Amino acid sequence: MIIDLLKHSLRSFKRQRAYIVINILGLAIGIACSLLITLYVINEAGYDRFNEKKDRLYRVILNGKIGSQTITGAFTPAVMGPTLPREFPEVEDFLRMNGMGPTTVEYEQQIFTDNDIIEADSSFFNFFTIPVIKGDPKNLLNSPHKVVLSETTARKIFGNEDPVDKLLKIGSDSIRYVVSGIMKDVPSNSHFDASMVTSFMTNPRSKDDIWLNNSFGLYLLLKKNSNPATVDARFNELIVKYVGPEVQKFMGTTIEEFLKRGNIYRFYLQKLTDIH
Repeated sequence: MIIDLLKHSLRSFKRQRAYIVINILGLAIGIACSLLITLYVINEAGYDRFNEKKDRLYRVILNGKIGSQTITGAFTPAVMGPTLPREFPEVEDFLRMNGMGPTTVEYEQQIFTDNDIIEADSSFFNFFTIPVIKGDPKNLLNSPHKVVLSETTARKIFGNEDPVDKLLKIGSDSIRYVVSGIMKDVPSNSHFDASMVTSFMTNPRSKDDIWLNNSFGLYLLLKKNSNPATVDARFNELIVKYVGPEVQKFMGTTIEEFLKRGNIYRFYLQKLTDIH
């Protein structure tokens, strides 16, 4: 019986070889595509979820319109970061972060351009779960002219040599930074990449107190059980208190009149896991 079935199957295969091969290939391609799509969805949905404090982390977004000019994005004034914990009891900590763009790096005879250098406050490692290989996370970025290298970058520049306390020239002004530590590479499913992290306070604009000068990214760590909607609602108070006087000074009108004319100036929170 089984032998007869096998003979019948072989005869059918010989007669319909092309049809059967096409069906098998189609099934294999379908399964492969399904697996790839599933892996893609899992990867996309997993962005930034490696961060242990992800449920309390938010990025501040500016939505503005002045005349015909509009702006929406992660742009805030440098002064907003240290102000928010004083004004909003829901805010536990802040982190200002900024990409430096294509930047020249020099070490001895090596000169190259790096596109993934960021500058950040010393709270960087309190916000993002990126393991530190060498150095104390609390002290890595706590003073000017410090830089933390990713594991790959440290190996690229120094090979097997210990880079800690070595000096790098970074940027067009050839500012010297001391290597304060090494961190694991930023995971690929993070909304940002960082080959190096320099101390934010090295940037002279870190002390800028102009509220209308929106130049930096700002992240907030909210206290446990805090409601982000409460923070969103209170941003209007902040704008009236701090942005209002500058609108009066630079534009010759009150913040109320400015907004009545159809202009928009508001901040709101974006959940970390919603960024990507």
